[in-house]
Amino acid sequence: MPAATRLTRLRGCLIATFLLLSGVATSAARGAKLPNTPNPDTSQSARGLVQRLLPDHGDRFSFETIADDAGRDVFEIEASDGKVIIRGNNGVSMAMGLNWYLKHYCRCHVSAWCGTS
Repeated sequence: MPAATRLTRLRGCLIATFLLLSGVATSAARGAKLPNTPNPDTSQSARGLVQRLLPDHGDRFSFETIADDAGRDVFEIEASDGKVIIRGNNGVSMAMGLNWYLKHYCRCHVSAWCGTS
C-alpha cells in the first residue's frame, strides 16, 4: 500500500477516534448542535476523555471553551496552579490539545486500545 494511502487512512482513523472518544459523534447522532457551534457539553466531553484515558490524573486537567479562529479549529494550553488548562472551540480541538500536551510536553502516547508508552 502506498505511503500516501496509509497516511490518509491513519488520519481518518485518528479523526474518527477523537470524535468517538470526545463524545462529538454520539452528540451529533442525537441531533445535537454541530461541533463548531458553542456547546456547553464540550468541556464535559473533554473531561470524560481524560477520565477514561488518564483516570489517576483527571483532576489535574481543566477544559474551557473558546471561540474559533475565523472558522478554523483552535486549542490553547496553559499551566496554572498545578493544573493544565486546555481551551478549544469544540471537543475535537480540546482532545487534540490534550494529545499535543501528552505527546510534546510529556513525551508519551496514551491509547484506549494500546495502553501507554
